[in-house]
Amino acid sequence: MRIPRFFCPDLLSANVQLDSSESHHLAHVLRLKTGETVELFDGRGRLAFARVSSIHKDKVSLVVNEIRSFPPPAWKIVLAVSMPKTNRFDFLVEKCTELGVDHIIAVAYERTVKIGKESAMARYEKIAVSAAKQSGRLFLPYFSGPWPFYQATEYIRKEYSRAVWVYGEPFSGSGNFERAKERIGGKDVVCLIGPEGGFTDEEKNVLQSIGASSIQINPNVLRIETAAIAFGAILSFLRG
Repeated sequence: MRIPRFFCPDLLSANVQLDSSESHHLAHVLRLKTGETVELFDGRGRLAFARVSSIHKDKVSLVVNEIRSFPPPAWKIVLAVSMPKTNRFDFLVEKCTELGVDHIIAVAYERTVKIGKESAMARYEKIAVSAAKQSGRLFLPYFSGPWPFYQATEYIRKEYSRAVWVYGEPFSGSGNFERAKERIGGKDVVCLIGPEGGFTDEEKNVLQSIGASSIQINPNVLRIETAAIAFGAILSFLRG
């Protein structure tokens, strides 16, 4: 039987406490008792085995018995994604977290319909925690934005100066991942996923001036979240 797992950002001491949300999940959803063993992860590569020492309403304390540290992936997967309408971005965050995407940047492209709010990032972080707990992932993704296209590209160029850039295009004439795989060579990969109306010619010119390659992963026009999940899965596979 799988040991229950909880998020605990502070694993540097022998005695730790879960926040109210994780405490509620442990005590009232899973109905665990004192003395039971659980797993804790901090989202930065540490995994701990701990014993529940006390439960008081929404405040759970634990004694850490063992901590293991794991190295980060060899290179990062960065998705710069247009914000879709309704709650489809929630689904995107959940699935891309499960797949191992390292950084999700919400971008307002010229044809993006929904701009999004910076305050929503806290909700996406909670969704990512839940997805990491379910999937067994040890590293949580980072979230940035929502930013206009030009601000996002400038940030990415500074943050990932040696990265390989690709962007999705559903048309023949675009390259494929076999060619892109040769360029990766252990470098971070930035994948830009535009709105369902597509990139403008000006945005494509900017991307091409940066050295980004267009990639066709499917001849059909994919929804934003479908393209993000597909790119995340392919890049995760290439990373091994």
